[in-house]
Amino acid sequence: MKINPLSTISVVIPTYNGEKTIARAIESVLLQSLRVHEIIISDDCSNDQTLEIVEGFARQDKRIRIILTVKNSGGPAQPMNKGVESATGDCIAFLDQDDEWLPLKLEKQMNKLEELKGEAITCESYDIYGDKKDQYVYPTFFETDREYAVLGMVPVHSFSSVLITKSSIVSLGGFDENMKMAIDWDFWIRFTRFQKIIYLHEPLLNYYLHEDNVSVGNPELQVVERVYLLGKHRELYQKNLKAYANVLRQKGNYLCELNRTNAARQAYIASIAM
Repeated sequence: MKINPLSTISVVIPTYNGEKTIARAIESVLLQSLRVHEIIISDDCSNDQTLEIVEGFARQDKRIRIILTVKNSGGPAQPMNKGVESATGDCIAFLDQDDEWLPLKLEKQMNKLEELKGEAITCESYDIYGDKKDQYVYPTFFETDREYAVLGMVPVHSFSSVLITKSSIVSLGGFDENMKMAIDWDFWIRFTRFQKIIYLHEPLLNYYLHEDNVSVGNPELQVVERVYLLGKHRELYQKNLKAYANVLRQKGNYLCELNRTNAARQAYIASIAM
């Protein structure tokens, strides 16, 4: 589906025990210069005060609604899929429960998406860890060597940076619920076989880094999911050995963190042989 000026935006916020940050995330949506069609909180069986906080917002704004998973899935894929399924807007904007958008984020992205007649757009961010704040800038080669950028590493910094048509997500079958950490990587590999990611080189969100991030730590799962990714997309990786080698090096790095030196050595040797 190509964007038109009347397109509507559904915001999907997957949550799990987000009582410390969910209010900040929702408030950043309500402060957008471009009004959204609806805000869907897709909760993965939180057992803290997350739902009570969201219900308080929902009483004040009827665009906010809550959907629930049957049981905790252990990752964002299922809540994201349920959010997309429930959404009635033409476009989906994901927001992690611990991130926040700057006020012009959606307006600037929608304008660029309309201008370029695209399907998905990402933006840069301010990465915040404690008192430290750095601007994340997309490397030039993400646009000049797109195949390597997609296969060799995750080509989008965070789903909180993304505005995408609902139809493009549905056409790809949504997000792989077999994965916990690399669902975004897998999705963009599949997406870019048919479409290009549009890069908006402007920081339009605050991306918070902390020990509770799913993407932080857990080297064991990082290894498992890289093995899964290489197997799932084997044909693509065999055609781009540079990217294949880079993923093997990443696997080796995580194996080193686990003190599995022999396995790490094998991964490094395999990457050099590519």
